Amino acid sequence: MGELYPDSGVELVPIASNGTGNRQSDHGLTRLARNIYQLRRELEKNSPVPGLFQDPAWDILLDLYLAHADGKCISVKSASLACPVPATTALRWLWALEKAKLVDREPDKHDKRRNFVTLSVKGQVYMDEVLGAFDDLYQPPLATRELLLNLEYLP
Repeated sequence: MGELYPDSGVELVPIASNGTGNRQSDHGLTRLARNIYQLRRELEKNSPVPGLFQDPAWDILLDLYLAHADGKCISVKSASLACPVPATTALRWLWALEKAKLVDREPDKHDKRRNFVTLSVKGQVYMDEVLGAFDDLYQPPLATRELLLNLEYLP
């Protein structure tokens, strides 16, 4: 994930609450995003075909979502490291995400050579919706598994 820049001068907007009442809390969606991010790294690392699971835009969005949840600011360079592709490919995807208004780019107020990228409000809502859809899709099996793990068996 990205680097922490505590004195960046970049203001992080709170991640929007999904407000549906039937999905996980924002913390639950963050946990889901973290699990997906880690699974993607494992799939890529253990893939018999290099690049089989590459999706730079998704990797960048997940990284920015998690960084936001952790209160971190991500530099453009750090965001480009979120996906296992050449830096030029990652930069093209960052530009495409910015053009789609899913991410915002802001200059570092202390170092004019560096820029930060964050999820835009539109990007936060989009990621909440996508992660919420994953959560809705997998809710019954996960809920059943949790229930089974918490059952106490009587002799």
